[in-house]
Amino acid sequence: MTKAKEEVMKMLKEDQETLYANAGKMFAANVVEPESYADLKEALAGGKWALVPWDGTKETVDKLKSDTSGGSYRCFAFDSKEDAKGMKDPVSGKSSAFEKRIYVAKAY
Repeated sequence: MTKAKEEVMKMLKEDQETLYANAGKMFAANVVEPESYADLKEALAGGKWALVPWDGTKETVDKLKSDTSGGSYRCFAFDSKEDAKGMKDPVSGKSSAFEKRIYVAKAY
């Protein structure tokens, strides 16, 4: 029975590594950095995630949600190497209120 247990554990580990690698590839292939609000809306309509600076206002959240049928700010990209200070929010055109950019997506 020990050999079977070892083999199953090995297979589970390999499966986990494959799933993790595939998820990373899928994430990388589906995150875009839009240059304009039109690009952002197009990305969300196509099921992509967008990485953008955010001005931090409720008005911008509401406008994005209304204009994109449910797009919303999700989470900050804390691992992002780029500083968002001085960048403009594509929705409002205002300067980013945060040091890091934020992911924007739609829930399905």
